[in-house]
Amino acid sequence: MQTKETVFFADDLNNLLTTRLPINNSIIPLAIILKTMRYHLESNELSLKKLYSEVKSSELGTRIHISKLIKNNWISINTCSKDSRVKIIKPTAKMLDTFNTLSNELRTSRESKNKKILSFKSFIKR
Repeated sequence: MQTKETVFFADDLNNLLTTRLPINNSIIPLAIILKTMRYHLESNELSLKKLYSEVKSSELGTRIHISKLIKNNWISINTCSKDSRVKIIKPTAKMLDTFNTLSNELRTSRESKNKKILSFKSFIKR
């Protein structure tokens, strides 16, 4: 069951994300960004293969959005240190800074409305 705080948080998050992230009219870039951040926050590696299986879209559609995110400096693709055939997706400093700003804005928004604060890290790990 969703609480009021969770719904308010999701609404605030949606408003902030659509104005700060390059998601345009597609859920695919948002899914890529959120998966990348989740793996980063958990200190795990996100391979391209794993991303393709977790994003509910065609591989071609996902590739197109990955290319745009790389071109606009939101994510980077690195070679895995254990196996050079495996490509790992990492958030860039731009993405990390943006999420830090978003977390601060959400915290401020929740505090100013005197509502329970649900951190982005808690929300993304659900």
